Amino acid sequence: MNKQDFFEELQELLELDFTLTETTVIGEIDSLNLLSLITFLDENFDIQKTGEELKSITSVKNIIDLIGEDSLS
Repeated sequence: MNKQDFFEELQELLELDFTLTETTVIGEIDSLNLLSLITFLDENFDIQKTGEELKSITSVKNIIDLIGEDSLS
């Protein structure tokens, strides 16, 4: 997955009405979107995390750090 596709899918997944970049602060993620993020990470990057493990995510950069910059071509 390239970065642009990643940003677009993440924006839709988190139901955000603004364009995401690597430096975007997304704040607290609600429980429904957190479940969607868990599924997204598992299906696209083979990363299994719990909601509790992902609660500290507050920015797009946190998610990129989790999946690894090299996972985005």
